[in-house]
Amino acid sequence: MMIEQLHNHMILELKLNERDNSVFVLSGILLNLVILAINSALSGESDPDIFPIMLIFALLSVGYSCIAALGVIRGRRNRLMLTQGLLKMYEDQGLSAYYDHRLIDNYNGRYILLVAALILTGAVSVSVPFLSAWLL
Repeated sequence: MMIEQLHNHMILELKLNERDNSVFVLSGILLNLVILAINSALSGESDPDIFPIMLIFALLSVGYSCIAALGVIRGRRNRLMLTQGLLKMYEDQGLSAYYDHRLIDNYNGRYILLVAALILTGAVSVSVPFLSAWLL
């Protein structure tokens, strides 16, 4: 009975971890796209007072992208700890043959892609408007 409750708790934690990672990534990408649109619109202005505003938005993009990436990395670490605990539990119960250990590598690859998406959209949201303003 206690093992079943622990198992259910660990599965719930994995689901919460997944939801949190989704929130970090989606909000980070959405924020970066909004900042890209705002700074792109501002970059077409000839007013030199616009540059500090663009810079503030760029710093917001970089800051939140870093926070979101750290959140995803921490989520990756938590998922690994929970998964290792579940694997140990499955081994103790003689069920480890039913869990493919390659899933852990697949999860790790997915986390790398999520962080890369955050970094890429952040880099684009910062660089494109400033390059556009510089070239015009």
